[in-house]
Amino acid sequence: MLIDVLRITFLATIFFLSTNQHLLGQSIQISGKVVDHQSGENLIGAHVFTLQNQEGGTNTNRYGFFSLNVQNTDSVTLTVSYLGYRQLDTVISRENLNSFLIFKLKEQSTVLEEIRISDKKNNLSRSPGIVKLSKKKIEQTPSFFGENDLVKTLQFMPGVSSGSEGGSNIFVRGGTPDQNLFLLDNVPVYNINHLANFVSIFNSDAISHVELFKGSFPARYGGRLSSIVDVQMKEGNRKDFHFNGAIGPISGKIMVEGPINSKMSYMASARRFWFDLISWPISKLVFNGIGVGYNFGDYNIKLNYKVSDKDHIYLSLYHGRDHINFGFKNGRKETKVKSKFKQSWGNDLVGIRWNHLFGKNIFVDNTVYFSRYHFRVNEKFNSNPDNINNSSKVTTGIADYGFKSEWEWFLNSKFSVEAGMLIGVQRFNPGKYKHFKSTPSGISIDTVFRNQTLSNLQANTYMETRYKGKKVDFSIGLRYVYFSGLQEPGNDYQFLEPRLVLGLMVNEKTSLFLDYAEMNQFQQLLSKTGVGFPTDIWIPSVGKITPGRSGQVSIGVQKSLYDGLLNISGSVFYKQMENLVAFRPGASFFSQSGDWQSKVIANGEGTTKGLELLAEKESGRLKGWVSYTWMKADRQFDALNNGERFPFRYDRRHQVNFTGTFKLSENINLSAAWSYHSGDAITLASAKYAAVASDDKQKSGPYPFYTFNEDAYYYGAVNGARMRSFHRLDFGANFRKEKHKGFRVWEVSVVNVYNRKNPYFYYYGTISEIVSQNGTSRQTESEPQLLQITIFPLMPSISYKRIF
Repeated sequence: MLIDVLRITFLATIFFLSTNQHLLGQSIQISGKVVDHQSGENLIGAHVFTLQNQEGGTNTNRYGFFSLNVQNTDSVTLTVSYLGYRQLDTVISRENLNSFLIFKLKEQSTVLEEIRISDKKNNLSRSPGIVKLSKKKIEQTPSFFGENDLVKTLQFMPGVSSGSEGGSNIFVRGGTPDQNLFLLDNVPVYNINHLANFVSIFNSDAISHVELFKGSFPARYGGRLSSIVDVQMKEGNRKDFHFNGAIGPISGKIMVEGPINSKMSYMASARRFWFDLISWPISKLVFNGIGVGYNFGDYNIKLNYKVSDKDHIYLSLYHGRDHINFGFKNGRKETKVKSKFKQSWGNDLVGIRWNHLFGKNIFVDNTVYFSRYHFRVNEKFNSNPDNINNSSKVTTGIADYGFKSEWEWFLNSKFSVEAGMLIGVQRFNPGKYKHFKSTPSGISIDTVFRNQTLSNLQANTYMETRYKGKKVDFSIGLRYVYFSGLQEPGNDYQFLEPRLVLGLMVNEKTSLFLDYAEMNQFQQLLSKTGVGFPTDIWIPSVGKITPGRSGQVSIGVQKSLYDGLLNISGSVFYKQMENLVAFRPGASFFSQSGDWQSKVIANGEGTTKGLELLAEKESGRLKGWVSYTWMKADRQFDALNNGERFPFRYDRRHQVNFTGTFKLSENINLSAAWSYHSGDAITLASAKYAAVASDDKQKSGPYPFYTFNEDAYYYGAVNGARMRSFHRLDFGANFRKEKHKGFRVWEVSVVNVYNRKNPYFYYYGTISEIVSQNGTSRQTESEPQLLQITIFPLMPSISYKRIF
């Protein structure tokens, strides 16, 4: 029924506009861009309007482009505003109305309490289901060992959960991490974590703008069930060379940007975590020759070529790797033994984009992309007396490459139409294990297991019409998606995904929103409950794994208070998910029994309902926001919990977040972040025993240490217990000083200020104690009891930044 309504609306919109061109006869259409005066960066969401018709203005799109209808007169007075920048009022003469206009806004260097610059219409025209972040907003949260992290900032938003303490995954409205699509310059990213989920791959110095869609999904987005995170990198300063460098206790990073010539600019950033430079030599001394090391590194590169005012070409590159190393070598020549273990994972991506403006009102963005996530484990063991060398290798990953084209047609100041398409191929490696053995008599190769590499084809096309009036805003979209498993004939799926967003301006300070969306997902991540490590594997929709589906509806309200100084919003939502997957209890991916499909439970269902509240203050000496979420999320699998529904792992009834910055003086800024959530749902095992693989699955030759056997568990009710509630306060202080060129910043931060012992995970263990009696002492152990591990006590750190 809803899809039929959408079709009729599209046809009615086109018919209305084609038969009522006389309505536009008294106006003329102008177009252009809004950019930062100093760097030339596009400003996304800037408001452009005439003084005679402020409410009939428009906002720049995600590439800084706008199109606006104005009166066909001798001259037009335009106003351009953007939060944090000085408002620009300019008069455009008749002879310049046909030109492509570029407005350059200057940053507001000093913000005083009695001077407020706000864009009421822009603040109230955004649905509560959309979160927009800039680099400055990311820097409002205290740093984590010198790192201001994008994902940790998102975790402070309503409806977004953080997972385990310190983790950089996000769980949006009861969804799992794989149900979030992360885009970096329009290219999908499949693993967003460094440092075993404690730091994300997004370098804040390289970020220009971020949008999180947890509802109100535009039709151009799809492929995931819960959220879209669209990250845009900086384009590179077109005027001057800039350098930004920082060094902290565990990592260092740099970012450089500047012009190459009058038409081309660049941005490059790099980070390195150097814990291994310290841990490797120290561990070899302490642990009798056993070396332990961990490091990660990544870099971003972006080139921006301005062919003309209406044509831009962008090249975006990202490369990142994490490495864990263990090594042992004894010094005895006659019994010399060497052992090495190396685990690495990371992303590679490249995207080439072409932006073009046809005439004054048709904006096109074309992207060719390649993205890859790769995980690898290598082991080597050499024994000198027997002259035997053993090595093994485990790999898994996913590669994605394709082409997408997005068109935006600005019919007039009120109506616009978006349309586009995507075609792409994904290749999955669900896991390969190879064992190599070298002996004096020859070389043998033993493949323990090898899952088939799978490929699929995905294609979609969409259309969406938008109307922006004085009292009513709406967008209605329809997305068609097609999936084909190339290895399995007949494994094809087709879906129509309706999208609907309605907005009503009750008055100049209050707006209401209603949105509905259906989403489908053709790849899912297999991960065990608990801590998510990069050994998780991506699997396609093949065999019994059918595409995941979700439907979501939400109702929201926004209100502006105190002349725009404070904005509050709230929403209620309901989401239903189908065809979910999970690991079988006790199953391990790295085992020698059966393929990956035998370890999966399919056809699960999930529901989530909740309430979200947010209050933001974005100007003045004190800035920040407070959010509250009430949520209930559950799952149901026929093969789990006797088929009965059970709480989702991160089903949290209450979650409160606060983050704020205070400008103490011109050179000193203070920041604080406090978070609280009720305890996570966990499954406690009541028994455990060792289960060695059956004889018919045994293979000759040595096994890697993590596949020799599997622990089998006997569980009670799934997620039938709760952890202790979580709360933590982090604090930061920045001390800035102007230098001859640029400035330097000392940043002091304290994680877990009041040393709250939050549970990271629970385990069963015993507590030993020494008992003295009659002059003798003996050691006793308690009965097995539930114990907790805490990983973040009070931790201070200091970092140094140099910017010019």
